[in-house]
Amino acid sequence: MTPSHHLQPGDLDRLWAFWSESFDDPPMTKSMLAERVFRAADYSPENTLVQFDDEGSDASRIIALCLIVPEVKIETETGARIGGIRWFGVHPDRQGEGIASALLDESLERLRSAGATHVDFLATPPFYIRPGVDIRQTDFIAWLLGKGFEHERTNFNMTVELARVDLPSVEQLCDEKAGYRIRRATPEDREAFRVLCERHWTKNWRAEAWQGAGHDPCSLFIAEGDDTIVGFASYETSQGMGSFGPTGVAPEHRGRGLGARLLRVTLADMKRLGRARAEIGWVGPVDFYHRACGATLGPAYWQMRKRL
Repeated sequence: MTPSHHLQPGDLDRLWAFWSESFDDPPMTKSMLAERVFRAADYSPENTLVQFDDEGSDASRIIALCLIVPEVKIETETGARIGGIRWFGVHPDRQGEGIASALLDESLERLRSAGATHVDFLATPPFYIRPGVDIRQTDFIAWLLGKGFEHERTNFNMTVELARVDLPSVEQLCDEKAGYRIRRATPEDREAFRVLCERHWTKNWRAEAWQGAGHDPCSLFIAEGDDTIVGFASYETSQGMGSFGPTGVAPEHRGRGLGARLLRVTLADMKRLGRARAEIGWVGPVDFYHRACGATLGPAYWQMRKRL
């Protein structure tokens, strides 16, 4: 069975039903799912392969889906031209019928035609739903290995049980302290934020974090010193409910507690919204997060890549 349709924004209800019946991680709202799929900067219907059920009374339900990232990124060290698969799945009722293999084959052929020499699976920042393949999905990992994908690296999340963390209010954390204040981003911050991110980090981080400026409430906080943006933290701009990051403080302003304040204000805001836990994605400084909010090492994910 070869996927023969493309996903359109009008299919959101069917997409939400497919997600709800097929996945339980990460926890997601319908509006988050719409953002991750239809409002990603590289979304186009042609890059969304979908198979509808052709049996039974509900012939319109989605039974398989693959989101392709055809934009080829050239890896400086190796010259590899890397495309991606952002999301991939088959409905539990229809697994074991060869649908997944047909879907993957079609996706890889499209990526090859777009000029890719390698394909990354799931971990496709700045717009992604999963930071890799959960290492607890042994059957799925074994299937991908059999299809020629290889393990590239392992990414870790850290988990914060928000009910166990004593946090000041958002307002208290935003108050000026040691010459710095924290506030929610506004549309007027777009250019200054772009300059900050592209000077110290990456365009990917800028694109990922800036999604928070369009949320209600805004989920991108910025730190200012002398009316200049010097740091930021965002939440729920990738993965799902309770996801934290990216975050950063300009090098010359580090060591003054800004990173911890930015982390804690986002956690306080998520706690206020009723989130039970926070997931800090693709963790670097484990000791910092453990000290700052009691975060513990949580789920781990394989980044997997296939040479075409």
